[in-house]
Amino acid sequence: MQESQTMAVRVGRLYPLLRTIGNAVVVVLLLGGLTNFLYEWFREGTRPELRALSTSSWILSIALILAALIVLLMTLWARANHLKLIHESKFRLAKPASQLTAGDLHFEPWCPRKHRSFDRRPFVDQYVPRSIVAEGGFGPTWHEQEVADQIGERQSVVLLGEPTDGKTRTLYDIVHRLPDHHVVVPIIDQPTPEPDAFKILAGRRVILMLDNLTDFVDAAVDLTTFCNRLGSVADYVVVATCRDGPEHGRVRDGFRGGLRTLYERIPLKLRLEPLNADDKRTLAESADIDWDPAREALYPTPGSIIMADALSAMTGRFDQLAIGPRTVVLAIALLDYAGIAPVTRKRVAAVVCDVFGQAVNLDDGLNQLADSSFIGKPANRDPILPEPAYIRPPVVNYAEHRTGGPRGDFDALADSLSTHSDAAGLFYLSTVLDSKTEHDRLRIVNCLDKSLAIDPNIPEALYNKGVALDNLGR
Repeated sequence: MQESQTMAVRVGRLYPLLRTIGNAVVVVLLLGGLTNFLYEWFREGTRPELRALSTSSWILSIALILAALIVLLMTLWARANHLKLIHESKFRLAKPASQLTAGDLHFEPWCPRKHRSFDRRPFVDQYVPRSIVAEGGFGPTWHEQEVADQIGERQSVVLLGEPTDGKTRTLYDIVHRLPDHHVVVPIIDQPTPEPDAFKILAGRRVILMLDNLTDFVDAAVDLTTFCNRLGSVADYVVVATCRDGPEHGRVRDGFRGGLRTLYERIPLKLRLEPLNADDKRTLAESADIDWDPAREALYPTPGSIIMADALSAMTGRFDQLAIGPRTVVLAIALLDYAGIAPVTRKRVAAVVCDVFGQAVNLDDGLNQLADSSFIGKPANRDPILPEPAYIRPPVVNYAEHRTGGPRGDFDALADSLSTHSDAAGLFYLSTVLDSKTEHDRLRIVNCLDKSLAIDPNIPEALYNKGVALDNLGR
């Protein structure tokens, strides 16, 4: 099965060449066959009898015509595969769930004590089953098969949790329990595909997989349009992951691209329960990692166990960065703490200049960060895709480099966003500001006023300002 699909892909890619050669061969074969047939016809002076068809000349004519038909059919088959490849290229991923690989979700096979580039998450074959609960921590405990059954009944699901919590690994296990479904992943930084592209999914049961919803904040692809076009040809269900903290706020409070609406319509918002001591030991042993039960509390998540060496190595890489790339990392980290997405080159450059007061060659800095696995490749991508586990402690401890930590830089960040007319950035920043005291609430109102002065058509900003003013008794 896999070999036949690989052959179809290769033939589809060679279609432009096969079309030219095939058309020429068909013409030559047909002309040869028909010419020989007509020659024999007129040479005999009468319509050939059936017994005459056994002669080598007649056999040659028929063989040439049949060969032309075979080549024509092969060309049409290549064309069909070529069109399929064109449509599939409109998606980052479009394949049966049974064929989903770890690499499709940016994993790489785990090889203990082997040098790694750290730009992909390690994948351990042995999966430690997880207990899954509702977002608030109440209600029944779910297991992977029960979640898969709900997805099979067209119930959309999002797994919430902190980085390295194992959300994507659990998602991979759940999706593999649905082999009769087709997995589709949009391309974040490209416009929504045209309706014709979705025809390859017609009549299928589709899983729209959105790993890390934060990546879709203000993305080029419009999820509302994407879902409408997908729903017009197929039954689909959303299966997603989302990180906690400011990143969750970006998704929950987003106002562009349909992300907030999509999130609100997901009925099953679930959270993974922490691993117990036995599960941690099992995971460590399956990955051939020396396990010390006395240090169990230092490894709260599956990723912190499997990625312990990577996190240690990345901490060393950060310490060795020159001042320029290090400043760029801190700028990316500040935007992350502030809940501002996407992390665009313009925003990073503004933070480096306005907040940190540094003159840095951004291209050189991003190239070094991509080579060191702090951000995804290529380095010239916009928006930038940082690796969350590598811009937070223990790798990057922002407070060690900036007095007051990230919150101490929020006022300077607000001024920078206002200077660069970044209404969306100001809105997202307002959602993570403290609201404990009257002074805090005034900061929120001030931030929202700046946002609305730039773009008065952000209904969420107007609503949040009303809430803040109400809390102030105004």
